[in-house]
Amino acid sequence: MEKNSGSMNSILFVCTGNTCRSVMAEGYLKHFLAEDSKIEVSSAGIIPYWSGRANELTIEVMKEEGIDVSNHRTKGIDRKTITHFDLILTMSRLQRDNILSQFPGAAGKIFCFKEYVYQETAPDLMEIRDPFAGEREDYLAVAGEIKKAVQALLDII
Repeated sequence: MEKNSGSMNSILFVCTGNTCRSVMAEGYLKHFLAEDSKIEVSSAGIIPYWSGRANELTIEVMKEEGIDVSNHRTKGIDRKTITHFDLILTMSRLQRDNILSQFPGAAGKIFCFKEYVYQETAPDLMEIRDPFAGEREDYLAVAGEIKKAVQALLDII
C-alpha cells in the first residue's frame, strides 16, 4: 500500500450511516489538530442514516471526551466528494470496496482506516466494528479504538 506522500489538505472518514464511527473519527481528528491546521476533515456514509444526526450514544461518548458532535448532520458520498478529498479512510473493507467499485479512479487515496495507519492487512484486524444499535460499552470500545487510530494518523500526516 502506497501512502499519499504529497501534501495532505483534506481527509474524509467513511462508515455506513455516518452516525457513529466516521463521526467519532472526524471529531477526534478535528480535536487533536492544531487550531491553525489547514487540513479539512469531514465524514460521510455509504448509506447516510435517515435521521440526519449523529447517534445519541455517539454524541454522549464524544461529549465525555470533550468533543461536541451534537450538530453533526449525515452526508453521503458522490463523485464530487471523492474527487475533493486527498485521503478517504473507511471503517471496513466492504465500505472501501464499495467506494472503489463506484470510483475506481480514486484507488490511490481510499484505504481502510486501520490498514492505512497500522499497515494492517489481516482482514479481521482491518475492521472497526459498527456499534450501531449496541450498548454504551460498545460505543466506548469503538471510540477508544478510533481514538488510538486517529492518534497514529497524526504521526503520518
